Amino acid sequence: MQNDFDVIVVGGGIAGLTAAVAAREAGATVALLEAREVLGGSAALSGGEIYAAGTPEQKRAGIKDSPDDLYDYYRTISQFRVEPRMVRAFADNAVQALEWAHAHGVKTDPPGVVDMSGVFRGHHVFGGGAGLIETLAACARTAGVEIVFKSRVDGLVLEEGCVRGVRQGGDVYRSSAVVVACGGFAQNPELLQRHYPDALAGGDWVGSHAAPMCQGDALTLGAQAGADLTGENRGLVTVRPRPMKIFESKKYIFVNQRGQRFMDESSYYSVIAHGIRKQPGSLAFYVFDEDARILNTSDYDSASPFNRLDLQLDWIGASKKAVATGRIARGDTLAELAVQVGMDPDVIEGTLDFFNVDVERGKDSRFFKPSHYLAPVKRAPFYAVEARPCAVVLTGYGMRIDPGAHVLTPAGKSIPGLYAAGEAVGNHYGEVYVASGSSICGGLVFGRFAGQNAAADARLETAAPTLA
Repeated sequence: MQNDFDVIVVGGGIAGLTAAVAAREAGATVALLEAREVLGGSAALSGGEIYAAGTPEQKRAGIKDSPDDLYDYYRTISQFRVEPRMVRAFADNAVQALEWAHAHGVKTDPPGVVDMSGVFRGHHVFGGGAGLIETLAACARTAGVEIVFKSRVDGLVLEEGCVRGVRQGGDVYRSSAVVVACGGFAQNPELLQRHYPDALAGGDWVGSHAAPMCQGDALTLGAQAGADLTGENRGLVTVRPRPMKIFESKKYIFVNQRGQRFMDESSYYSVIAHGIRKQPGSLAFYVFDEDARILNTSDYDSASPFNRLDLQLDWIGASKKAVATGRIARGDTLAELAVQVGMDPDVIEGTLDFFNVDVERGKDSRFFKPSHYLAPVKRAPFYAVEARPCAVVLTGYGMRIDPGAHVLTPAGKSIPGLYAAGEAVGNHYGEVYVASGSSICGGLVFGRFAGQNAAADARLETAAPTLA
């Protein structure tokens, strides 16, 4: 294998594959170095949504939406604590990113709801995240990208302030530009403690189902080049466990340790996690009745290891400690249930009385949960399942880039020859994860720009006159 390329891409997830294909199609010779023996990273483990507004698919379905609407929604749910030009770049280029994916063989379902807006912006990929990666990996191979597995990059080659390749083991790979797209640090407890402490609110329940190599290598590489690192305490943590059918049907209420309801349970999952984290002890309880339990257990094998009190519980991403210690209670009365999980019986009874009256009226007068999700919690026995935000999905701390994916110094200057995309980037996410598919689409948007601009660097270097 040769050791000189126009562009080197570090990481073979959605951002890295996109960058590699884009650079190769722009005429560059490209090597993609992947630390594992397979491509895909965390994207391959995802549901495979692409989040975009103003798409042809939306228009065919009669959905009125636009990049401007997406921009406004993104900034609002981020409480305006997100870099406007990055959100603008994302919103304005999401449609082109989706069309680029389609042009490369990715197929998607008609749009669906994936955020709090109620607008159908999620474009689900056939085969989910694994299918998306499989398609783009095939494109990379067909285009002539040289893919090197089991090649965890140790460092960057720096010459007079410019990035000119990478070091891997005892080898040096030289290039005109490097794209860092090797993921976040969801699997690194030390870095979570340092840069995403809110992710640890779930205590000893915390775990992750991100790709194993999400160890924070991008932070090390960025620091070597003098990159501005930003995005402290941002990312996505989801709630576990999930009583499967009950969670999907929303036929439950969330109460805190005091027995008080505190949110619309049909909210987007990142909003639910954010809301529970603000409760005492950063925990909540699903509370439901026998009718909901029967709904939950009607079509699965009750011998499954995830069953306790005949409930199918999804613990994916949580620690083994969570499975062993999670409080799950059954009571013939609400008072009996309350005693088992340490709630005030009067409070939980008052909470359910108020809620059940609202259900009879057909309107949630406190949190405005949509009426089609309302169901009474009346039929004994009653159940309570403890839940915590504890499954770390992705992290949002990383290198600051501009809309062209150039990595910036703290002074705002681009570092020659260095680009970043995906979870290696720290100024893409807000404090609340915006929507299913926003990370995948971000990888497509900024991965394309990184690959194209890195290839342009190579062309400029080749075209530069040499001194005699």
